Amino acid sequence: MLPEGVVRGMRPTTGVRPAGFADHYEGKVLFYDIFWHRDGRTVLLVGPPSIDLDQRLGKMVCVAQPSGKRLAWREHNSKRMRLCSIRPPAGTTHLEISYAGATQTVAIAENASGFFDGARVLFTLSKNNRLEWIADWARFHALNQGTDAVILVDNGSTDYSPDEIETVLACVPGIERVAVLPAPFPYGQKDEWVAEDQNWSQFLQPAMFLVVWRRYAQAACGILNCDIDELAVPSPDGNVYEAAARSRSGTVYYRGAWVAAVPEDGRSAPYRHGDFRRLEADPERGMSSLHKWAMAPNRRWLERLSVHPYPHFLRNRPMGTRHKPTDVFIAHFRGISTSWKYDRHVSKAAGTDLPVEPALAQALDRTFSGSGGRGASG
Repeated sequence: MLPEGVVRGMRPTTGVRPAGFADHYEGKVLFYDIFWHRDGRTVLLVGPPSIDLDQRLGKMVCVAQPSGKRLAWREHNSKRMRLCSIRPPAGTTHLEISYAGATQTVAIAENASGFFDGARVLFTLSKNNRLEWIADWARFHALNQGTDAVILVDNGSTDYSPDEIETVLACVPGIERVAVLPAPFPYGQKDEWVAEDQNWSQFLQPAMFLVVWRRYAQAACGILNCDIDELAVPSPDGNVYEAAARSRSGTVYYRGAWVAAVPEDGRSAPYRHGDFRRLEADPERGMSSLHKWAMAPNRRWLERLSVHPYPHFLRNRPMGTRHKPTDVFIAHFRGISTSWKYDRHVSKAAGTDLPVEPALAQALDRTFSGSGGRGASG
């Protein structure tokens, strides 16, 4: 945390931000996580960007403990993230960080990549999504994509504890390894007054994605980025992890398609993924311009600390590393939502004129028929 009375500033604006904007802004955290890199020699410090802190307060001072050696560090930053790397002497267990006139001592967390060595990891950041949605999401990808491990970043859920999430995921057939990472920090809001980057204040998601990758999944066979309201529809040519491994770059990007919030006949609340299978008829509403990605993290270029995982792309990637298969898509369910961002209520209006997506319907039936998740058998 930043010292008492010290707050990260905001980007300048010509308008007046909503009254609640500051409540959702991360102004107090210096770093979200400090941990050992997989190489066992480097320590990574991951947090929000400085914005104006370094200009106002100067540089931080880091001292390795118990040696007392003052350390230099390198910056590997991007627009919404600060990443520092430090090479402390052997035997270092803590960092003493002095900044803005205050000093705090922080333990260096272990690297957990070994736990997920060779795994096919599915990950996301979530808050208060229904537990049955989380279970259905994991079940779908275990059966249709070969997922065998899940890492879920819990953004301060109040409806249940991280232990309850872990228990639910551990009961999903095919899921062998699970980690639930508490992250009770402000998520950030869109800023309509900064036209060139309305998401500039949403620091948490990319930073925690980097923690998932660099601290937990660096040795995984593959990593798939997919939200709870999204399902990666399978392809006849293999799963997403295999597609990433086959691609020249080790990464693949998938287009999105909106699934209408119109349940099938006979379905009633509370709704599940299996209740929806019709795509939006309007092409503009039906196709999502945003992509999701999967990677095989063993490629050499992905070892560069300048490459950062954002929700819809890898920032600072080299040219020629954006492979886009055309036979796979991410089904984005309007009806699976807490409406935290905007109203996505379910409509029971007649939707039989909307097209059923065959590959999606088949995958939903294969996953949920007889499981309670509402496949064709209801």
